[in-house]
Amino acid sequence: GYKVEADARLKEGEIAGVAFAGATAKALYDNTALNLTGIESSVFGGRGEGEFLLPIASGVASRAKGKFSNLQTSEVLTYVVSQSGLKIFEKIPVAGLVSGEGEIGFTGANPESIGGNVIARFEGRTTGTSDQLPIAGDAVITASGGVFNFDKLEILAGQTKIDAVGNLSVTGDSELRIKLSSKQAEQLLQIARSFEDARPYIAEYEPQIIGDAEFEGILRSRKPNQSAGPGEIETTLEGSVNASTIGLRDA
Repeated sequence: GYKVEADARLKEGEIAGVAFAGATAKALYDNTALNLTGIESSVFGGRGEGEFLLPIASGVASRAKGKFSNLQTSEVLTYVVSQSGLKIFEKIPVAGLVSGEGEIGFTGANPESIGGNVIARFEGRTTGTSDQLPIAGDAVITASGGVFNFDKLEILAGQTKIDAVGNLSVTGDSELRIKLSSKQAEQLLQIARSFEDARPYIAEYEPQIIGDAEFEGILRSRKPNQSAGPGEIETTLEGSVNASTIGLRDA
């Protein structure tokens, strides 16, 4: 056997679809694997640190473990869309920073081999309107076989809370169960106005929601057929709304 140790610097690169820049690390290379420790790098507009193991033998899983801080939400969502094909995430009107830690494994370039876990926290605000709301959230995600299971997803926007559990799959078959509750239902319209597609309907019908409100539903995504590409994934949202007072203009 043999062993080579060195300080490593890499201007830019990519691991499992995640682009990074300005990376430094301690490198150990032998006849079994390349092992990088003490990694520090720019990623998703923030910072990451950790370790990465790349086996030489084909078919053996690579492993990455680390912590991340101040990742830009827009760049994280772009990555989610690229890996899952769920274009609904392109239009989420939020801006902010994500921090946390995780461990992930994968074999070659096969996204269905991804497994691991991530714990993350988000702080930011809604965008798209002048009356922005502060947002904070926590997520606990486990992955296996390219399926990301949301064991916990809690988001607080003003007086409105969103809880979700379910899964997102790189194959396109996904299901999230969502519960939204608010002690100030007027904020639901404020949040809805942040979505560009919703503004024409709000302007035309002038919905009124007052008091307590609750929504429970299921967000599903499916490929219409096995040959469909990521951009052809169909997404539906079904659910029910209960509110103290709800109505439309002139109704």
